[in-house]
Amino acid sequence: MNKQIPILTPLRGFAALCVVFFHARLIFFVQWKEPVSEYTHFIENSYLWVDLFFVLSGFVMMHIYQQTFSKGVTVAKWRYFMWLRFARIYPLFLVTLLILVLWESIKYFSATGFYGGPLFDSWGMSGIPAFAGPFNRSDTLMSNFTMLHAVINKDLSWNISSWSLSVEWLCYMVFPLLIPM
Repeated sequence: MNKQIPILTPLRGFAALCVVFFHARLIFFVQWKEPVSEYTHFIENSYLWVDLFFVLSGFVMMHIYQQTFSKGVTVAKWRYFMWLRFARIYPLFLVTLLILVLWESIKYFSATGFYGGPLFDSWGMSGIPAFAGPFNRSDTLMSNFTMLHAVINKDLSWNISSWSLSVEWLCYMVFPLLIPM
C-alpha cells in the first residue's frame, strides 16, 4: 500500500501560508489590519486553517498506523510510535525554545525590557523585564520543556505558536489507544 497522499502537500502549504498571514497581520502588518478587513475577512479568519492541520494529521496518522494498532496496542508498539513522533517534533521545538531562552537571557543581562511591536506597545506592555513578560515567564519553562504547556499554562508562553505542538503531543499519546475502537 502506498502511504503517500501527494495532494495533501500543497493543501498543507496553502494552509500554512494562511496561518502565517493571520499572525503577520498583528506583528508585521498591523497598519494594514483594518484596511484589509474592510474588504475581506479571509485573513482575519485564517486561524481556522490550523483546524485543517489537525484534521489532516488525524487522517494521515490513521492512514499510516491503522494496520499497526488495529489488533491492539502493546507497550513496545506504543513506545516505538511515541519515539518516532518525539524524534519528529521535539528537536526543532527544543532548539526554538533554547534560542528564545538565550535571547531572554541576553535581554536580562543587558536590562532590556519586552517589546512586542506597536500593538503590544499600545496595550502598555512594553518595557516589562526579561523572564517576566507576557510570553516569556520563567515559571512556564518546565511545562514548555516537557511540551505540556497547552494544558498546564493558562496563557500562551515562550514560542506562542507551539501550543499546537503541545496539543499534538497529547494527541499522539492517546492516538494508538483509539485506533482499535
